Amino acid sequence: MKSAILHLTDEFHRHSNLTVSLLIISIFLFTSFLLNNQNAYAQLICPQRGIEQITDEPSGDSDDSSISANGLWIAFESQADIGGGNPDGQNDIFLADTITGIIEQITAVSPGAASEPAVNRDGTLVAFDATADLIGGGPPGNAEIFLFNATTGIFTQITFTTSGGNLDVAINADGTHVAFSSDANVLGPNLIGNFEIYIYEIATGIITQVTNTASGASRTPSLNADGTLVAFRSNADIVGVNDGGNNEIYIYNITNGTFSQITSDPSASSVDPNIDANGNVLAFKSNGNFTGENPDGNDEVFLVDIASGAFSQITNNITGDSEEPAINADGTRIAFRSSANINGGNPEGNAEIYLFDTTTGITTQITNEPSGISRDPSIDASGLRISFDSEADINGGNPEGNEEIYLAICRDLSVSIPTLSEWGLMAMASILGIAGFMVIRRRNAVA
Repeated sequence: MKSAILHLTDEFHRHSNLTVSLLIISIFLFTSFLLNNQNAYAQLICPQRGIEQITDEPSGDSDDSSISANGLWIAFESQADIGGGNPDGQNDIFLADTITGIIEQITAVSPGAASEPAVNRDGTLVAFDATADLIGGGPPGNAEIFLFNATTGIFTQITFTTSGGNLDVAINADGTHVAFSSDANVLGPNLIGNFEIYIYEIATGIITQVTNTASGASRTPSLNADGTLVAFRSNADIVGVNDGGNNEIYIYNITNGTFSQITSDPSASSVDPNIDANGNVLAFKSNGNFTGENPDGNDEVFLVDIASGAFSQITNNITGDSEEPAINADGTRIAFRSSANINGGNPEGNAEIYLFDTTTGITTQITNEPSGISRDPSIDASGLRISFDSEADINGGNPEGNEEIYLAICRDLSVSIPTLSEWGLMAMASILGIAGFMVIRRRNAVA
């Protein structure tokens, strides 16, 4: 009898251990399937009460902001007497530290003006154009391209021209190249006086003329992060398929010296190109009907996958225009301004700032003011920090109605919802079935 009892006890422990082991394996596999099969639900929150006012002056406009890719620095132009360094109200360049709130005045022009700043990833380099004589290189008057090194405090004058204008400044995130457009005779071969695209290599000081056309204008360059691609708009017939002279979007590959025409619509105008850091996605404004969703010909914001050439339309408005797209590093978030009533939050038709997320297809309205135009959005690499200028009295800080610089800070509330796959359910059911069978067998053995 004692021997039989010991045998049953051993069987109980043996099957109990097996059951526990099977249950542990089941839980492990179940968890594995959970972790390997998830649905991500992204939600961007951009509270208006969280919009920070960077400038706050009783007079003088501040606009044309450019935020660094790391989101910590904002370069902008202003006629305001910020910090007491601009009493004559000239248009100067400033650099704001968004963490400390300290604003540094970069230029102090008199006479002349400085405008169109563009900042690199970490805020150490600011490119801009100026009609002032900043380095003692000659009398003021012509718009020239300059580069300011915030670490050393040194200005570098990039162009030296006697007529025409050098405009539309862009700098890549890595801080290796400056792009601009010019109708001046920068290098000698632009005697016609067309607006052409140029690239300045910071390390060598070499300027390369990208476009060289007999007619038309090439403007508003945008560089990817490493400076190997420059997107721009042009009404010139650069690759032989734009004899109608429309504004089309092009990309120039600096590495191999080739052009790609991105848009081709003889009845449309495509402008405001903005390329992402990796050179994979490009945002632009157009009244074209690239996807079949814009037969009314409104100004809408589009995206194009550069490798495949596939277009997507991210705004679709019956009335109101959407424009000035700014794209983040991986091309998933696009800030833009629009006077359309997107999502029902803008019945007044005011110019407001919006943020579109490609992963969800959701458009978030950032500003919501009954009056006062908000414009010129600039977005950081993450797509969560957006600088812009506005005449609106956002959060009660601008009753004078000046153009002020603002910073919208969004939060990504993305969550991963674990789900079971079909195979996961089958595996879990099988293992639990085996465990149940062993339990029943153990009970029969004990009985």
